[in-house]
Amino acid sequence: MVARGPGAVGCAHCTLLGAEVACEVCKHLVCATCAADWATCTEPSGRTFRMGMTARLIDVDPSGKHGLVQTWKGAMKLVDLRELRWVDEPELTHARNSDLRPRVTSDGRVFRPTLTSAITANDISVLFGVTMSTLGSREHRVLEYLPPPSRATGVTAHHDRFYYVTDTELVAIVAGRFANVYEPLPKKVVQAVHVDASRDVIAAGTWGEIAIQRIVDGRLVLAGHTKTTGDTVWLQIAGDYLAAHVKTGAHRGITVWQLHPDLSIGAEVVRIADRVEAAALSSDGRYFAVGVDGDHVLVRDLAAGTSAELDGHTDTISFVRFVGDDHVLVSADDDNRVILRPRGPNGYPQAVLPIELD
Repeated sequence: MVARGPGAVGCAHCTLLGAEVACEVCKHLVCATCAADWATCTEPSGRTFRMGMTARLIDVDPSGKHGLVQTWKGAMKLVDLRELRWVDEPELTHARNSDLRPRVTSDGRVFRPTLTSAITANDISVLFGVTMSTLGSREHRVLEYLPPPSRATGVTAHHDRFYYVTDTELVAIVAGRFANVYEPLPKKVVQAVHVDASRDVIAAGTWGEIAIQRIVDGRLVLAGHTKTTGDTVWLQIAGDYLAAHVKTGAHRGITVWQLHPDLSIGAEVVRIADRVEAAALSSDGRYFAVGVDGDHVLVRDLAAGTSAELDGHTDTISFVRFVGDDHVLVSADDDNRVILRPRGPNGYPQAVLPIELD
């Protein structure tokens, strides 16, 4: 009989490479790559860590690889959420009250728009100037005119401007103060926006109204519309649902609506009137997560109609997002704590293991 050496057994996580070490969570033999990436384990156990005083998580790239952290003084740094370590790069600075917050990509590049020069074409106003940087270098790039959003991977909004990061990692700024673009929202400041690139759809919210529009031949065509009672500060569409955060009035809090196949807006599915700061839909539209009561995350399975309360936070939850094809739920609070929960067979787990960042 010939003894098996390291690598003779397939990895229990990815099944592609040879197993070398035991996974810290499930104890199965895995390859070195999966051993360094805790999120590949399917066992329902999350991770929690703290980032230091005044540090806040402000963005996570769609793959779930990099988190962008900012301090109250504006200093920014990257945290590797797969290997659970700080990225050893010099810091960048960014104004805390800037109109447009930075965005981070899966390869660790940070985009910071600069509101300097714009043109208007096909009723869409596109900014030319954008600063693209890693945490160790800076570069100012002049972009060519970009068509309306396509395959967007992220979007941020403030008042009448929003921008998105495409799969090719270019950045565009789009302005919405055009009556012929945002009908039925004429002469209103667009407060929140979401791009669903897979369906060529933009959802935009103003005071008192939310509109869902299709991009058809470079123009926006109204598909769905609903009235609200206050300022819409966040919204998202995913799967068969629209979620929005309204600050005041009868719709204060978070509301989730059912979407019809033609994207018209149907009945309310969820209404949470508590004070909330962050919420998210999973990209497949199955799960909805919201930080409530200051210290826990409510996760609702919209398909099954069931809910779970996830503990572990110690202050107001300021960030919630599904990343990595919805495999990981990321939440962060104002006590500089971050919790990462991988999706298991029964949803997102309650149990989390405290760790220290390298």
